[in-house]
Amino acid sequence: KSWCCEIVKVSVPFKPVSHANIWWWCGDNRLFDKLPLNVTGTCALVSLLLPVSVYPTSAQELVERLSSVVPGQWKHRT
Repeated sequence: KSWCCEIVKVSVPFKPVSHANIWWWCGDNRLFDKLPLNVTGTCALVSLLLPVSVYPTSAQELVERLSSVVPGQWKHRT
């Protein structure tokens, strides 16, 4: 399943106008108000609900932290 509802391939110079609270996300830990020059690959338009905090973590660290916070609420698969 993909979160993208529509993928548009752009093959001509593309210069979108910046808008408040709409950002370009191209897969790493940065957001852009406009696309960087010569960008390639897949990027998505995103909007943030403020306030936002970003913490780098691995999937394993996330599972460990959540398990230690609310271990009684997690259902175990059999």
